[in-house]
Amino acid sequence: LYPDQDALNIVLQNQVAYIDVKWNYLFTWMNNQEKESFFHNKQSLPYFVHFTGARKIWYQEHTGIAQNIYCFYKHFTPWSNNSLKSYKSKMRVNDYRIYAKSYLKDKNLINCIKYYSLYFLYKLKIK
Repeated sequence: LYPDQDALNIVLQNQVAYIDVKWNYLFTWMNNQEKESFFHNKQSLPYFVHFTGARKIWYQEHTGIAQNIYCFYKHFTPWSNNSLKSYKSKMRVNDYRIYAKSYLKDKNLINCIKYYSLYFLYKLKIK
């Protein structure tokens, strides 16, 4: 799935030093409840937070606590005045399904139906 990681694992086999998870904390390791309270506990704060996954937080459509954290820290960078770009031109078929599920979870039924409809339409065109 990630050939660059496979290559690194082969080349660096038996040449690694395991460090504390605080140096590369994967945000996807937490459930939603943990994400909401995670940053309020100074003892558990990581040094680096790695936002993995298909939905990148620097796109305006990918809302949530991860994007809030990203925007907070972005405010302190030279890019603070740059607005988030749209992901719509890059969307794949499965992205519509992911958005629909996210809207359903948030009880936003209008957008849920909209994105499920688009998902099914694009899915039918592919087959």
